[in-house]
Amino acid sequence: MKKISMLLVLTAVLLAPAVFAEDMAKSMPMQDSQMMKVHQCSMDGYTAEKAGECPLCGMKLEEKELPADEAKAALEKSKEAKE
Repeated sequence: MKKISMLLVLTAVLLAPAVFAEDMAKSMPMQDSQMMKVHQCSMDGYTAEKAGECPLCGMKLEEKELPADEAKAALEKSKEAKE
């Protein structure tokens, strides 16, 4: 009986960190929410919020999903390049 009790306690102690880590992962926001869809030129990297043609080279913009901070920086850079 003592061996079974010790085995149960040991199992609980070993599984506790895994259960805690799973709970923490569920409570954190998913990375997908930090992604942003943009339209980007494969030729020169011009980035826009909407589909269309690149104003710099005329190629069709391709839809891409980038981390939000990278997407915002690319949009700002493209805005400056267009002006």
